[in-house]
Amino acid sequence: MNQVNDVKRLKQLRKMLEDERRLLINGIQQHSLAGIDAHGDLVDQSTDLSEREQMMGLEERDRQRLMDIEAAIAKIDQGDYGVCSMCAEPIPLERLKAIPSAELCVKCKQVAERDAWV
Repeated sequence: MNQVNDVKRLKQLRKMLEDERRLLINGIQQHSLAGIDAHGDLVDQSTDLSEREQMMGLEERDRQRLMDIEAAIAKIDQGDYGVCSMCAEPIPLERLKAIPSAELCVKCKQVAERDAWV
């Protein structure tokens, strides 16, 4: 592990991840409950369908984010949190504070995003 080695910092980052995980789980449950109602006339149903599709997109995004957070928590448990999964260099603490579930350092993230556009 890198500068995240500090037990206090690691506990803070883990708490941030766990708090965000709780929020996401609640949000996903709310999205699921919101899609249950299907009453009203055709216009209402059409609007409901559009809203449901939008909610499904949000729910999918939240589920992916939840998986990222759970992976970060698992890395903390395994003792390899804070290490870039591409270059194996330490991820700067500032980046981890901003994005606790970050798997890549800034440089590798830029490369990955650039390659995704090609």
